[in-house]
Amino acid sequence: MPKIDAHSRSVRQLLGGRKYNIDYFQREYRWGEKQIGELVTDLTSRFLSAWRPEHQRQEAATYPAYYLGSIIVSEEGGKGSVIDGQQRLTSLSLLLIWVLRGLADDDDRKQVADLIFTRKYGSNDYNINVPERNAAMDALYKGDDPQSVARDTFPESVRNILDRFDDIDELMPETIVGPARAHFADWLMEQVFLVEIIAPSDDDGYEIFETMNDRGLALSPTDMLKSHLLANCGDDETRKRLNEVWKSRVNELLAIGKDEEADAIKAWLRARHANTIRERQAGALPQDFDRIGTEFHRWVRDNADSLGLSTPQSYAKYIEGDFRFYTKWYSRFRSSADRYSEAHEAIYCNQLAKFTLQYPLMVAPVLPNDSEDAAWRKALTVATFVDILIARRLWNGQSIGYSTMQYAMFQLMKAIRGQSSDALVATLSRYLETDVRPFTDNPRFGLKEVNRKVMRRFLARLTTWLERQIDPATSLPAYLVSSGDHGYDVEHILADDHAAVADAYPSRDDFEDMRNRIGGLLLLPRSFNRSYGSMSYGEKLPHYWGQNWLAKTLHSQAYENNPGLRRIIDRDRIELTSHPSFGPEDLQARQRICLQLAETIWNPDRLTKIAGAPA
Repeated sequence: MPKIDAHSRSVRQLLGGRKYNIDYFQREYRWGEKQIGELVTDLTSRFLSAWRPEHQRQEAATYPAYYLGSIIVSEEGGKGSVIDGQQRLTSLSLLLIWVLRGLADDDDRKQVADLIFTRKYGSNDYNINVPERNAAMDALYKGDDPQSVARDTFPESVRNILDRFDDIDELMPETIVGPARAHFADWLMEQVFLVEIIAPSDDDGYEIFETMNDRGLALSPTDMLKSHLLANCGDDETRKRLNEVWKSRVNELLAIGKDEEADAIKAWLRARHANTIRERQAGALPQDFDRIGTEFHRWVRDNADSLGLSTPQSYAKYIEGDFRFYTKWYSRFRSSADRYSEAHEAIYCNQLAKFTLQYPLMVAPVLPNDSEDAAWRKALTVATFVDILIARRLWNGQSIGYSTMQYAMFQLMKAIRGQSSDALVATLSRYLETDVRPFTDNPRFGLKEVNRKVMRRFLARLTTWLERQIDPATSLPAYLVSSGDHGYDVEHILADDHAAVADAYPSRDDFEDMRNRIGGLLLLPRSFNRSYGSMSYGEKLPHYWGQNWLAKTLHSQAYENNPGLRRIIDRDRIELTSHPSFGPEDLQARQRICLQLAETIWNPDRLTKIAGAPA
């Protein structure tokens, strides 16, 4: 057989000045939120475990390395075709573009750009060569907001690339967005490694791929945990019975999605058993929380005594009891996140925000002797708390990324473990009061380049809540659709025409600031924005009457014989009023209304109501 070469290469060595072709039948980019989220979390967690503000750039060379897996490349015809690994390589290119967009130094930008493309005849020739992606990659490189790119013009796979870039932007911890970005760029290029397996021909490459994937496949952590637990369960009949229990639970979880069985086990063990977490300092060792995330099978074996695993009966009970119980509840929570219902809206919205820490948090207070109703009330109380936490942090411009939140959420997980509903409400309410900034801390909240997706969700929630007070059948998901003929766009009440309102807004900068505040925005059908978006306020106002109630309340007709709207004004003290014109004072009034709506929708008093009400 011809010689096969395998070499460990840094990202710089792999992508620097080298082109990779992707055969037409392999060009689909299929990574979803879960895969890109795991990559961002793993990379940023490894980097931040070592980075310190006082470090010089060269100290990144001493940070722990990260191994990203292998790729298989065929050198047939000298063209460098990727047989396996294009999902990783494409994701790396997206990460590099994200890093580059925030670098201020031209030399730093160039060294990153060299790993993404070379410049030929006035065009970008991308190192991962897929021609149909070029227009979208150009838009990302130039700094266009992925939400504003005309996605309908691209194939589904390319639209997926834009979505994943949006995920990267949303998931990156504040520290890397800001002071650590250049250090992170250095580390990503020099300390992140892949093994490049080079085959002389396509046939050899596919043979290697098939051998690696079909023969001698390593057991997953879930398989190894099952083997360890079953091996200690006593006789063959018991093991056979418990194996069926295990298979049933795992199959249900896999029906939700890939790797969900592992995620369920991590959520259960972290929520109920993890007592330590890696300290936030350089050189700190992984602790319970961290090890469960990467090697839960070994962690269970190493902690058998503290888990009460000492006899065949205790191992059997662990599978039939805790494993079956907690993976069942995790499955219910995940299903609620993927399938909208008003009763479980908080779980659904937390998933939209990619806040995966909600699952171990919801598991933490639930006990096997809880009734079905009591368990749901505890879980929904926690989900509502998370919803309030997310809303407040995002309104105040704070990150909700995994790396930013995991330490605080781990401490909270321990605090609420096994708590009664009353104790749970007290703990979570106290946390909101003492550790989370209120909405009033940012009265100028508005649209920015970095929060377009966040703003859409805020407007969807405000619009839905207001609609429901008048039409209880209103459903949130309709307002979350952002593409297609039935999608919704963020509409500026004031058109982008400063000259037309210069008397009211003398400064262009002040005009832009005011125009982009949430009080100056609506969520309206895409067709409306295309037809009326550039009109003056006076021209648009009559057309607002035909839209949702957040838009209708600008019009005087909304207040005629409308007991539902009257109830909102009197009961919830939301200062809704019509606006025949839309000057600075009107915009400030609408800003106050949006703040009042947010405080009503995400009122911590909801925790008490949910904890005491049937689920």
